Amino acid sequence: LWPPGAIPLACLIGWGALSIVNAQEPRLSLFVLVAFVKAFLYFFYIANHIKTRDDLRLVAGCLIAGLILESLIACAQHASGSLLGLEALGERSEPKLKELSASTIFRIGGTLGNPNFLGGYLAAVLPVVWALQLAKFRLTTRLVLAASSILGTGVLVLTLSRSAWLATGMAAVGLLGWWLFHARRHGLMLPILVVLIMGSALAFFAPVI
Repeated sequence: LWPPGAIPLACLIGWGALSIVNAQEPRLSLFVLVAFVKAFLYFFYIANHIKTRDDLRLVAGCLIAGLILESLIACAQHASGSLLGLEALGERSEPKLKELSASTIFRIGGTLGNPNFLGGYLAAVLPVVWALQLAKFRLTTRLVLAASSILGTGVLVLTLSRSAWLATGMAAVGLLGWWLFHARRHGLMLPILVVLIMGSALAFFAPVI
């Protein structure tokens, strides 16, 4: 009933609740706390109902499909340089702009509206896709995972959400650390390949970063 990993998440929620004491906007902090609790309930439900490999494949397939669809919409926003008129799907009504030293950049938000929300979504899903890349699948499945990883990473950069960049980087370090710890059993070729692919994707967006 109480799945592994629940205690650290519960402690994180408690820490978030304590932070409201010094928050400048307690009401906004309360909204974030409610979001934490909702995420915990999602985790609690899935951890108690995903029992077989088929169940896991179903959840992973939905996550990958959502990542690809959201990334394609965000790419369309970036290519057009404006919103797509998808307010019914959650797109914001006003564009989010960021002033830089030489120009103004349109920040993509996908159907989540706010670029930081899109970045948070990608920071949660991308590590799952990376972890799946380190598992043994057919070549076609690995190609889909690699393509969705590159696409999602590019969109993550274009959100210009530094908190999402940091969260994704921490997840990547943790994942690679776990893999290197088990390197004797699995080898190093696949994680090196993943690092090269993701590094190439990030190098392409280096000027924006």
